[in-house]
Amino acid sequence: MELTTIKGHTRKLDDWLTIFHMCAIVLPERPEAAEFDRLAHRTLHHFAQSDCRVAYVVIGSERGARRVLGKDADNFLCFIDPAGKFAEEVGITTVPALVHLRADTAFVDA
Repeated sequence: MELTTIKGHTRKLDDWLTIFHMCAIVLPERPEAAEFDRLAHRTLHHFAQSDCRVAYVVIGSERGARRVLGKDADNFLCFIDPAGKFAEEVGITTVPALVHLRADTAFVDA
């Protein structure tokens, strides 16, 4: 699976997870998702202190992700997932969600 950052850099998931686990907050593109940004910001800021890569994954477009995340779109690693493939691959059926992936790309929990 490939993930694309909000800045347009695309790499396979295992390239993003070469050394560290990933803790990702998955949000929808809908405007009401902005209500979760404050809590998501605190969560990612907390986990950024540990040995894991933190990121947002927004199911939608770059424009929608920037609308939902505001400044966090540039302050944290942010992936856009227009087709919802990431959420589908890890088995997410309800968003927002907190997803933990191991460095070998194995899904741990959500």
